[in-house]
Amino acid sequence: MNIDMSKAKLSALLVIIGLLIVVGLVLIVVSLRLLLSTASIAVPSIQTGGGPTPGPLSSTAGPTASPIQPGSGFPVDTPDFAAFATAFCCDDGTPRVMTPSSGQVAYMTEVAQTQAADAATMAATITIIPLGQFLTPSGEWTTYTDPNFGYSFEYPSNWFVSNNGSSTVVNNLSPGMPPKDTSSRLNIWIGPEEDFANYGSLESCLAAYLAEPEHAVPPDWIISQTSRTLPSGYEVLEMKQKGEFTPGALIIFLTNGTQLYEMHVVDMRSHHIAVAEHVVNSFIIPE
Repeated sequence: MNIDMSKAKLSALLVIIGLLIVVGLVLIVVSLRLLLSTASIAVPSIQTGGGPTPGPLSSTAGPTASPIQPGSGFPVDTPDFAAFATAFCCDDGTPRVMTPSSGQVAYMTEVAQTQAADAATMAATITIIPLGQFLTPSGEWTTYTDPNFGYSFEYPSNWFVSNNGSSTVVNNLSPGMPPKDTSSRLNIWIGPEEDFANYGSLESCLAAYLAEPEHAVPPDWIISQTSRTLPSGYEVLEMKQKGEFTPGALIIFLTNGTQLYEMHVVDMRSHHIAVAEHVVNSFIIPE
């Protein structure tokens, strides 16, 4: 009997404790809701240059934008946040776009026309070079002057010139994988040699050249050897020879009586071999 009474008291005590917990949770939730509904967040006013705080937004149109004068840059004014908000927003949340002034329209039109004219000029002057091609001479000539030795010559304006500090190379191969057909290839190597006085004649110079191990060739490889005098008074000696890996090369020695220059032209059977002739004829040795 006593045991049953103790169990009944314990059950009643647990029920009371549970009710107290539930009531406490309800009070906490109600208190939080009251706090959230009555709380307010203070936002500091934005002051621009010490002026008054901007008023509430309205749907009235903002001020007319200052015109932009060509060449004078954009006008710089003190920021006006209220005017900005009025100009770009309205009460119903619909964005508002300002109409540009006549000055702005004129300026932007001038900019667009200038850009279009510049693009047209650039397109007219740019020449598209095909990749991996032996280029045909354009018919226009450009003068190249060596920065180290001062000699100069003319070459096709659409061809390429490179210099490594001691020699110059003219070639007509555009960047890219070269074609298998090399009949239009032309490569001209130009470099200064020792003083002409060391040889005395172009024939002696050629003999010394062929005596060097890297230049020695069988006698039957030499096709022809000719000499001539240019209108400038320079003496020229040309030798055509067969090549081990090429159809042939043209070796040229040129002198003004004191300075000596050497040229190698590959391939001598090129469709554009006349360019090598023009390079020689236009060659100028600095005094």
